[in-house]
Amino acid sequence: MFKEVNSNPDFPKLENNLLEKWDKNNTVEDYRNKKANSGKTFFLY
Repeated sequence: MFKEVNSNPDFPKLENNLLEKWDKNNTVEDYRNKKANSGKTFFLY
């Protein structure tokens, strides 16, 4: 049932790369706008 967590020290770097990629594509902004327009509150604010 449980999987061992990846304790790879590169994980924060990978996460940052992903967030940067999202940022370049305005994915986060689009996501926020969609959620804001749907009238629901989500954790990405």
